Amino acid sequence: MRFLGTKFVDPNALDKNKHWEVSQDSPVENITADYSINGNANGTMQISEVRKIREAKGGSLTTDVQAKIGYDVAKSLPTTVDEYVTQRHDNGVQGTSTTIHQTTLQLVFDTMAKI
Repeated sequence: MRFLGTKFVDPNALDKNKHWEVSQDSPVENITADYSINGNANGTMQISEVRKIREAKGGSLTTDVQAKIGYDVAKSLPTTVDEYVTQRHDNGVQGTSTTIHQTTLQLVFDTMAKI
């Protein structure tokens, strides 16, 4: 859902390297996401994301996300998302658990497209 906001790619937020960062802190977790535009071919951007989610106050759960996003500038929506997530939980003397998720999404049909 974070890619669907109308200001997901905001030209005013880009630095000279076509990069921007989004941070959000709450009492539960701290999130930082770094985005870089790696290419733009005929209005379809290739965007990379590196996101880190940490439990607030030094908790034991960490999540690292790496994603590649195909983004249609004219429609202001992603057409592909390939996301790789590694989540680690430190259980103290009981050990550490690691969970890995990979999600691949592709827009097949846009019901909001003008015909």
